[in-house]
Amino acid sequence: MSVADIWEQESEGLESSDCSHRPLTVELLMAIAEDVVAVPVPHHLRHSEVAGILKELWGLQTVCHYFQTALETAALRVNVTIDASYELTAALAIAKDFSDRWDGCPDEERIKMRKAGDPL
Repeated sequence: MSVADIWEQESEGLESSDCSHRPLTVELLMAIAEDVVAVPVPHHLRHSEVAGILKELWGLQTVCHYFQTALETAALRVNVTIDASYELTAALAIAKDFSDRWDGCPDEERIKMRKAGDPL
């Protein structure tokens, strides 16, 4: 799937806390990247930085392994491989694809995370 196609696809997942009333855009993701990563946003983002942007977008303190799997799936759809870092345009498209498809952590995982003392 091309990076351009990602921005045209319909959301199939949950609505994020920040995106429930407006579409997810490059500008919104860049603003979050400036808060989470650096100003100016570098031309390449590490896989962990994409995860950090998504955690901020979705208002998550911690994530379940389903989050990691969904992020890896998005990376494979956009980039064909899971890399240590991605060009900025690919990184933002990965975040968009993830957000379009993310269904949240299953309830049993959320319960385990709460029992472990992780705030949700």
